Amino acid sequence: MIPRTFLFISLILSVAILPSTSSATIDPDPDSMGFYFDTGAEMPCVDGVENMDTLTIYLILTNPTAQEIFGWEAGYDTVGDIALLSTEINCPSACCMSVGGPQNLIIGFGVPLPTSEALILAEITILYMNEELAPVDFILHGTEPSSLDPAYPTILLAEGVLQSTGISSAGGSMAQINGGCSVVSVEPLKFEYIKALYRQ
Repeated sequence: MIPRTFLFISLILSVAILPSTSSATIDPDPDSMGFYFDTGAEMPCVDGVENMDTLTIYLILTNPTAQEIFGWEAGYDTVGDIALLSTEINCPSACCMSVGGPQNLIIGFGVPLPTSEALILAEITILYMNEELAPVDFILHGTEPSSLDPAYPTILLAEGVLQSTGISSAGGSMAQINGGCSVVSVEPLKFEYIKALYRQ
């Protein structure tokens, strides 16, 4: 008969070596921007995606300190085999569009957009295309051209003031498909300066 203590220790060890889940808690830092596979900003990774699956990734501003924003800027790159199907901007008025391109998002609102703990900025639909189920990485950065120098993801506040946002990775993947959630985990970067929207 196997001792109960041995069974208990074996159970703990078997749980400890299980693959990590793709969920996390919402970024606690103020004014951070990131990619997530859920609307609550808790899942930067998703696994088990099959070839030719369609899925949605959300660009989300977490814990904004302002009660409303008047626009935003963010660029991103992808590494891996996907096709971009659509990008839907969260817009407070009848129509919003990016003046920078599909992965170089520069958005301005005619009316302010109220904020929330996890404010969805854009909903991006993609098609995963890899028969070997290889990882896909999403890397967030500033736009080109950018209203800030150096370029950084940015929100537009009242009175035409731009503020850079934090991101959860330093030049590495911040969201991932089929990668076992090996996203880069570092202290969030934060530029503390605030500049006017139009520089001379």
